[in-house]
Amino acid sequence: MLEVLLSEIVHRKDHMFVTLRGYGSFYVNHPHIFPSQILSAENADALEQRLREDPSLSQFPRRRLTKPFNIVQIDAPIKTKTILPKEFIWGHYTEQMRNMIANPGTWVAADEHFLYLLKLKKQFDAGMQDVYEKIKLHFSENAPNFQTRVYNELNELFFENHLDELTTNIFMQRLPEAIIEQRRALHGVYTKIQQHCKAIWTGTLDLHFDELPFKPLRQLNYEELKQQKWLFLDIEIPHYQTDNAITWVGLLYYERGKEVKEMHTLSDLQTDVHEGYRIVTHATQTELVEAVRASILKEDPYIVSPYNARFDLLQLRERDAEFSIGEHNSVPVMEVTTKFLERIGIKGREVIDLLKWAQLSFDFLPNQKLEMTAKHVLGDERFEKSITYEEMDALEDKARTGNSDAAKTIASYLSDDVDVLRDLFLSPEFQHSLKDLSELAGQFHVPLSWMFYSSNAINHAQKRSYFQHVGIYRDEVFLKNKTMIEQRAKGKAEMRRMFEQLFDITPETGIYHNVHKTYISHGYFLRYLLERRFSEVMPLFERKHLNNHQRFYLSRFGNAVAEWMMIDYCLLKGRLDDFQWKLEKHGLTESQFNPFFTAFEDALNEDERRKFDVYQLSSRQVQSHIPPDSLMKDFSLDQIVDLLVLKKRVDRGVKKMLGNYKVAPFEIAAALEYMKDLVMKFADERNLKLIYQEGPYLYFAGDDDFEKSPVRKVDSIDTAMVTVDDKGASKLYYKRHGYFHNFKVVGHPTNRWTLFDQETFGPFLNYMLQGDYLSALDVIYRQTDLLMAHMVEPEKLVMRAKQEHRYSAFEHGDKIHFYLPPFSGETIKDDSGRAYTVEEMRGEEIKVFIMSIADLQPDWKIYLNRHQGKVLAMLHGFLGEAVYSFFEKEPLSESALERYADTMSV
Repeated sequence: MLEVLLSEIVHRKDHMFVTLRGYGSFYVNHPHIFPSQILSAENADALEQRLREDPSLSQFPRRRLTKPFNIVQIDAPIKTKTILPKEFIWGHYTEQMRNMIANPGTWVAADEHFLYLLKLKKQFDAGMQDVYEKIKLHFSENAPNFQTRVYNELNELFFENHLDELTTNIFMQRLPEAIIEQRRALHGVYTKIQQHCKAIWTGTLDLHFDELPFKPLRQLNYEELKQQKWLFLDIEIPHYQTDNAITWVGLLYYERGKEVKEMHTLSDLQTDVHEGYRIVTHATQTELVEAVRASILKEDPYIVSPYNARFDLLQLRERDAEFSIGEHNSVPVMEVTTKFLERIGIKGREVIDLLKWAQLSFDFLPNQKLEMTAKHVLGDERFEKSITYEEMDALEDKARTGNSDAAKTIASYLSDDVDVLRDLFLSPEFQHSLKDLSELAGQFHVPLSWMFYSSNAINHAQKRSYFQHVGIYRDEVFLKNKTMIEQRAKGKAEMRRMFEQLFDITPETGIYHNVHKTYISHGYFLRYLLERRFSEVMPLFERKHLNNHQRFYLSRFGNAVAEWMMIDYCLLKGRLDDFQWKLEKHGLTESQFNPFFTAFEDALNEDERRKFDVYQLSSRQVQSHIPPDSLMKDFSLDQIVDLLVLKKRVDRGVKKMLGNYKVAPFEIAAALEYMKDLVMKFADERNLKLIYQEGPYLYFAGDDDFEKSPVRKVDSIDTAMVTVDDKGASKLYYKRHGYFHNFKVVGHPTNRWTLFDQETFGPFLNYMLQGDYLSALDVIYRQTDLLMAHMVEPEKLVMRAKQEHRYSAFEHGDKIHFYLPPFSGETIKDDSGRAYTVEEMRGEEIKVFIMSIADLQPDWKIYLNRHQGKVLAMLHGFLGEAVYSFFEKEPLSESALERYADTMSV
């Protein structure tokens, strides 16, 4: 037996389609478990009876599950789906194959004879392609359809054993003897394969096996992953605003310390090597992309690691529909298409997106751009964006017209980007992640690339466990329709709100020093509850000898595992709270109402009980079962019905939680209360002040190493500022690696912040965090004065949506949108003669003007009101009503500013 790597396992042509790296592909006729929908006991009995009586289905194994739901399962080939009763659920084929057999990236043990058959298949397919090419060459003066006809007829004679016609067939008579003999030799290979398995010609030779011809062993481990060949790549589109041509691609192949570096470009650097990269100059973008494709196929890396795979790999694919760098000539595809959450896959390779790793590992940073991640991991001095996008645009113009110095500047920028990807890979932070996540991927039977993509990937294992214990796909219970999906989204929002209310922080305006950003690991405190239904979960919480970085991202996986149970709990808690509130409103307790509810249910006949189960019992039927001397005699019928239905919904929710998780709501409430008490006790004992909360992050001010803390410390912040505006809304600001948390200073307008905003609040925040309150107030005062005097340039008042390159501004009482000229689309002119086009935004049609920024006529009143709102948000908590003096017509004196600054210092 030999160990080989399984690189693909999917559903294809109603069979299991498997690829072994380096050997090829084949089909397996593997049975599929078809579950029924959730049925009543009577309907499940009836379905079983129909299966027993159906001669085409009675032969297949089946089973009946009764807890927590009535479900019937049948094990049958996928092709039988069309004759199954309508109660059975189709789909989930690839998912089940991977759950039952193996994920891509798994070592399997295969018999040498079986592998020899795969080699013969490759030999046969390559030989057939060669025969076809020779026929095309021989009949080069004939039409392509004629060439194909000759090839098909030749194959038909061999596959149908009409070899006697080789000398009489008019097409064969025109073929050279050498081609026929080559095809005859291939037929011998085909016959040899046919002796051991079913082989079907479909343009390639499909091998079919009735039994699994290999034994799954384990997924790639950490040491093996380190030894694989990795590809780090980056692309540049210098004229991205006007021309989306890819003109630079950097490739770095890394294997066991050895590197191969290439840079493909449309510019002439007048050198063969630049900063260790072999320079390859191309005449066109098509040639460049084809060369990149050829390079990847030649070097054959197993792991592809860009920084933002969705952008780099899909851009390359869109430039060349034949960017086939995966097995079976496949191109990079989106395996998950949910907006903003796309996961990119390449058949036969692993895509480990370093941006996704950064978002998983460093979610607590102000952003996860390459510059920020590199500074945090490698040090502030390691990486600096040396040229802006505007500078890149100008340099490209020079480089494309023969300026080699400009080309070398861009090349240096690109080489640094790609080198940084390698350095991130080699960093202790990434190596810890690779080790931890590869071990967890093996333990939880989840593809490695999924684990790097999102902490929610671990729930794939929970879905598998749910199917094993409950007998139906979890999505069929919780995400079956739009209403259910919306309900889950509501539950997620309720969960966030519940955690914020749990700690009940009242933020106080102020400047805080020695601040610790920590992460709430609620999954850890719920681990024993999670274990009841998902017994495999404990290794996630039992890992030892971890540093803060590891504790953080593993806590994110722990919280992801708990999320499903928490969402259901929060939705149920809403009903429980509503029920409790209504009981109290009516002067009742649960202990009083519950006996009445039980007696009411017991009095229902079978038909009434079914209607009550779906909340369709009429008021008249309800009234007929309320004794005149009951507890509820003084309540209106509507009030009674309302309480009965609400209690029924609560009971159903509790039963569902017990069925899905083996957990009662009060147990979750108790675990969360214990977690809160532990956190607050920790803070009190160490004299830490809890100053702020953002979702799962808690901010503490004070001195402590957080070694034995019930929360996970993720970052240290020298100085932070908490603001509370006049309406009580709060915000936290601090600076990390040159970026502000909750504010952007980027040197160009964004969809939220104008350049005026950035030039106002950027310096203001800098001064505030440095303790220079007078300079901070002076910035606000001077900028406000400029705005009140209408002395701000129009280019500093616009906002810009980055993706669409569309600008917006305030003019004549409205927010307007516009593109800069020139504009190639169709336009209309309004009454003033200004050209515009019509576009859809958030489901509504809007006018988008074509105009220069200089033509903007700012609505100064709107801009001043907008600015005042931002100033109030920043300063009201410090100055109170005095902040309004910044907007009065009378100028503020220097002494007034100093007095305000002194107030803030205190």
